[in-house]
Amino acid sequence: MTCDTPRVFNMTHSTFLNSCSRLCLPGLLLVSLVLRLYRIGEESLWLDEIETVRLVQLPFGEMMNYIVHADSHPPLYSLLLHLWVRIAGTSETAVRFWSAIFGCLSVWATYLTGTVIFNRRTGLIAGLLLAIAPFHVYYSQEARMYALLGLFAAGMMLALWQVTFDQRSRWRYLLVVTSVGALFTQNIALFLIVLQNLWYLLTRHCHHMRPRQWLYLQITIVSLAFFWLPGLYLQLHATRNIGFLSWIQSPTLAHVADVLFEFCGAFPIHSESEPSIPYLGAAGILSLGFLVAFLVPFITQIRHSLNSGSSTTSDPDFSATVFDNGTSVMSVPVATRLRCHQILYLGLWFVIPIVSPLLLSYV
Repeated sequence: MTCDTPRVFNMTHSTFLNSCSRLCLPGLLLVSLVLRLYRIGEESLWLDEIETVRLVQLPFGEMMNYIVHADSHPPLYSLLLHLWVRIAGTSETAVRFWSAIFGCLSVWATYLTGTVIFNRRTGLIAGLLLAIAPFHVYYSQEARMYALLGLFAAGMMLALWQVTFDQRSRWRYLLVVTSVGALFTQNIALFLIVLQNLWYLLTRHCHHMRPRQWLYLQITIVSLAFFWLPGLYLQLHATRNIGFLSWIQSPTLAHVADVLFEFCGAFPIHSESEPSIPYLGAAGILSLGFLVAFLVPFITQIRHSLNSGSSTTSDPDFSATVFDNGTSVMSVPVATRLRCHQILYLGLWFVIPIVSPLLLSYV
């Protein structure tokens, strides 16, 4: 199987930038950890956290029976917390501690993903944005499974990209571990499995895995997750019969705008009523600004590559990219194809986890 797209993305820059990156990464992780541990036990547990703590204090059999018949989440986080509270107790700080650690590790995984797909500078910026994001800090200080899901998703994002262009088996193992972990953490992770297969279908012409190999990989993931499928069925049956989630309103475009606004660093202004028109306008403008800021550099680079007659690129981000033939020169078609893959990949990760649940909620 051949493809013009680079196989391994080990972007290198100047010695000075590399030295700064080595210094910046520990500082970035330190900042993310401090923000997540700061006053983590000051607020008392709220309703969902109280329910979680009550659940994990039950004997193992009773806890699993409750999860299957009266809960709406897979058991992995509860199992981990079930073991932890027997060591550290049930104080606010103790039950929220691992959420802070998972959040900090997510920052590290985001840095690695940005570095692998683009370069170290992009990885540091992406990691910094996540480290200081109020939305992420908030859920990294909550005794719920969301921070753990974010960690698995970040690891999956890294592994899926590397599996596409890197033949080393460790990335396949990482993809299996993060996929199964996500499925055992939150049922919504099913959409991430859909994302994986959609990405493979769109890039199969340059994917290092043959269709049969990809099928075996997906079968492995499903087989390992099979242990939870009966529990998932019982959960869906129980919640449908008792109306467990009936209090949740069907999402609207206003809710989507509200989520985007939160992702951009703010919290919702209207908690009970629908967002006002000015608020929707602000959220739309802000989200559009982020989208434009993301697309313009790629479109500019692609147009520059197509219009230039040279066979190399002046973009320093690609100055030491390794190709199948061992050279470090990037041709115009390869640079263009790489940019397209980057846009497609980030676009899928933005759209699928948001649009898919939104559409399914109307079924």
